[in-house]
Amino acid sequence: MKKKNYVWLLGLLLSVITIGFTACSDDDGPGSSADLVGTWQSVSSTGWYKENGKIEEQWKDEEVDDYRVRFDENGIVEIFEKYNGKWNSLDIATWEYRDGKVYIDDGDEEVDILTVKELTSSRLVVEYRDKSSNGGVSWEEYNIDVCRKISD
Repeated sequence: MKKKNYVWLLGLLLSVITIGFTACSDDDGPGSSADLVGTWQSVSSTGWYKENGKIEEQWKDEEVDDYRVRFDENGIVEIFEKYNGKWNSLDIATWEYRDGKVYIDDGDEEVDILTVKELTSSRLVVEYRDKSSNGGVSWEEYNIDVCRKISD
C-alpha cells in the first residue's frame, strides 16, 4: 500500500515539474526563434515620425515591398533594400529572440528592439519604437510592419 502511494506521488510530482517547465519558457510571446529563421519580405507599414513632438509624417497600411530581412539560424540577420530593380544588402548584424522581442545588434551604440505582435510560418508582424535627440531637436518614430515569409 505504501509503495503505491509513493508511485502515485512520484507521478504527480513529475507531472507538476513537466507543466512548470513548459509554462516557463524563455521565449514567451508569439512563435519561437526557429519560426523567425528564413527570408521575410515587407508587405505593409503603419506608423508615424515626430520631430520635437509634432507629427511630421504619418502613414497607414502603406504598401511596402522593397525590403527583405533574412534571419539565419546562426544568429546573423541581413537586411536588403530593392533599388533600381536589384536587391542590395543594407546591413548585417546579429539577432536574438527572447520574451517576444527580436534584439538586433549591428555594433552601434544601441541595440534595436522589435516587439513581435504575430509570428506564424508565413506571417510576421513587428512593432518598432525609437526616440532620440541631438542639439535641442528630438525625434520619435513608431512603426508596425507586416512581412510575409518568402523562403526558409
